[in-house]
Amino acid sequence: MTAASEEGTENNGSAEPGAHDADTQEYSDVDLAAFAHRSKPHDNNGDLKSPWARLVSVDKNFPNIELANSEVYVGRADVVSASGKEDLHISKAHCKIWRSGENGSCYIQNLSVNGTTVQGKPIEKDLHVVLHQGDEVALGPHPSGCPVFIFQIINKVQLGQQKRGPEVEADTAAVDVAEHEGETAPCPKRPKMMENLETFKCSICLNVWHDVVSLTPCLHSFCNSCFSDWYRRSRKIGTECKCPQCRGTVTSASRNHTLRGLVEDILKEDPDLCPSPEHILEMEKKSLFKAGSESQFKFGKDRWADDEMQESTVLSSDDEEDDEEDEEEEYSGCFQCSVHGEGDDFGGFQCAPDQPHLTCSGCTSAFPERPDLEHVAQKCQVCTKAYCRSYWESQSHVLSLPLTCLKIEPMASREYLEMPIETYSGNTYEQEVTRQYMAEQGLTLQAVMRDWLPRLDTGQAGQPRNALHMQQRVTSCSAVCDKCAEEVIAHLLYEFRRFVPKTELPPDAAGRPDCWYGHECRTQIHKESHARKLNHVCDPTTRNSLAR
Repeated sequence: MTAASEEGTENNGSAEPGAHDADTQEYSDVDLAAFAHRSKPHDNNGDLKSPWARLVSVDKNFPNIELANSEVYVGRADVVSASGKEDLHISKAHCKIWRSGENGSCYIQNLSVNGTTVQGKPIEKDLHVVLHQGDEVALGPHPSGCPVFIFQIINKVQLGQQKRGPEVEADTAAVDVAEHEGETAPCPKRPKMMENLETFKCSICLNVWHDVVSLTPCLHSFCNSCFSDWYRRSRKIGTECKCPQCRGTVTSASRNHTLRGLVEDILKEDPDLCPSPEHILEMEKKSLFKAGSESQFKFGKDRWADDEMQESTVLSSDDEEDDEEDEEEEYSGCFQCSVHGEGDDFGGFQCAPDQPHLTCSGCTSAFPERPDLEHVAQKCQVCTKAYCRSYWESQSHVLSLPLTCLKIEPMASREYLEMPIETYSGNTYEQEVTRQYMAEQGLTLQAVMRDWLPRLDTGQAGQPRNALHMQQRVTSCSAVCDKCAEEVIAHLLYEFRRFVPKTELPPDAAGRPDCWYGHECRTQIHKESHARKLNHVCDPTTRNSLAR
């Protein structure tokens, strides 16, 4: 069945007001000449046009809608049920479907405030999206309860670039045979990769991958330029590179030619997803992974300095020169060194020409290595990273340092005001229970740390998990950075809670049984009901403990 005329639409809709009336009035001044004569579209010779596409009704109570003109308006008069009743939720001009003569793509525009959905996704009013072979189109806010159609392209020749070959001719023949037999023809489905398009998108730019790069060991994939920018920022702040998606440590990365081939197939299926040539050129300039270079890009374990990265054949000569220029512009020399022409004799010290230097892991600037300053720690004794904040403060030098420049000082000399957010593996309920108990007992965090830090010296409090690799024990006199200090505090608060009798805890926390997985439970972090139901300040249950 073809689309009805606008005149018939006016007569059918005038007697019954509905939510669509205001929407129809808005489009009353639109020139709908094609809309008025779409029931029998003719060519210049007066012959009937053959439809280039149709909307195949999923419900047999509604007719199929033929699309013969290059622009077709679909409305209430087109969707008349077998009983002759019109759906008042469908506007007179509900949506517009047209084809592009330039690239052969098909589009649908929502003209109704009552909504139009494609593949279950609503289209905002006056906006349009690309229509693909086999797309599900619903004239309403959601598929349930609304007329639903399958978009079927019939004449591929008229669509130019959308012609696919013999497979299309076979599909068209099957549709025609089914139409003659009075049945609804099954519509060819889109490729599965087009139905799961989100799988092929970069989680950084949210676009389809361009020159896809995969990371090891997590195997997450990103655009070449997106991950290159991420890597440069990691190197600039002096931290090891983490996966942008899972935050796992990246050991290597490489171009993924298999995924790249799949992306090329997707872009052939939907050319509108292709980035512009200008954007492609911009992304190519940012990319570290060049064609013809080493297939794998390996990273250092601790620092991301150039001399620790095996990238000698990854960057072209032009890229190396650009990196050298960037490093010269971003270089921040030592403030006590006269080699760079900016030395100062303050704090009673000035660097000698052969003075060894350390690189701050927070701001990547250089500062002198001074083993003679026994009271000033320059490296954390747990993570072994160097930070410059404590040194410059000891030299009475006022600097505007970034927050990434952590302070290094002994545990016993620190001031403890707030409970770290990682305490009890991030379980906020257990943290609140401890705060309530400390408030009832009149304890402060400073008092608890003053009582428990000496137990690190005697071994009664064990050792933090981040310090198990150290040959020497962490004690109250160990000089650690702010980050490692928080982990030590969290460890001591865990030991503190283990020695608190459950009967002294708040009533809602006193009678809880222990969780099987103890402090290693992952559910406690994202499920509050589980955190409240079970106690997680305990060790994991083992078979040996059950046997006892």
